[in-house]
Amino acid sequence: MRRHHLALPLILGALSLATPARAVEPRDAAAAEVLFRRAKELLAKGEIHEACASFSESLRLDPATGTLLNLAACEEREGKLASAWQHFVDARAGLPAGDFRIAFADKRIEALEPRVPKLTLTLGEPSKDARVFRDDVELGAPSLGVAIPTDPGRHVISVRAVGRAETSVVVVLAEAEQKAVGLELGSPTPIEERAGAPNEPPATTQRTLGYVVGGAGALALTVGIVSAFITVDAASRYKKNCHDGACSAQGLDAASTGRTFEVVSPIAIGAGVVALGVGAYLVLAAPKRKGNAAIVAPFFAF
Repeated sequence: MRRHHLALPLILGALSLATPARAVEPRDAAAAEVLFRRAKELLAKGEIHEACASFSESLRLDPATGTLLNLAACEEREGKLASAWQHFVDARAGLPAGDFRIAFADKRIEALEPRVPKLTLTLGEPSKDARVFRDDVELGAPSLGVAIPTDPGRHVISVRAVGRAETSVVVVLAEAEQKAVGLELGSPTPIEERAGAPNEPPATTQRTLGYVVGGAGALALTVGIVSAFITVDAASRYKKNCHDGACSAQGLDAASTGRTFEVVSPIAIGAGVVALGVGAYLVLAAPKRKGNAAIVAPFFAF
């Protein structure tokens, strides 16, 4: 085994002649080359995980079959057997006839296939909207009931469905293991807890909206009342500073202020009264939760 690991960097060096995996324009070939070289250096130091991450990023920036082969070989050393097997298969498909790397890819595919664990997931209760996840990967309905190649190690399998609590199970796979796991939908959730329950707005949301609208109404009413006081004060200052059609600077300022707030005051008071009424209605009309009394609180106190 040790000789295999020592020989692998030499094989990787030979594989580094990059052949385009797909006919696409490179996105950043220069960065991809730097990351590729860094990955080889990390691999030589035995930093396998970091090397695989660099190969993966190099591949993303500039897809090439040579990089894909190197990534697959790195993942095999990291123990990600299913990922390595799949990447060898993909790379093999991208190699032109007569390419010297075909023999290497075929050899690794043949060696890895019996070592790859396979996980079969089934859902006990049929459900159109059930979603099954293996770690962060969603598995569609065609994947259920099929032995899917999966990397060895720990995996979290989750089941999510509308109106059901999420369920999860931890599965640990060993090399070459074949395991079947039956999944179940979670227990039904109370209807008031379901997102988007039809024709029934959540009570908490409606009450919150009522408090917000009522608060805005109280603020508008306050503005209107203050504006009314300012208007009265402006009228008083106008009388003191204007006589026989002649006004001092203070009188002209009072006249301008009075005209402005004379308009603002009734509008703000009217809007405040309406908003307070709407807010009160939203709070009082909110659906009551079982076992809880309705909560009614004043919006504003003068």
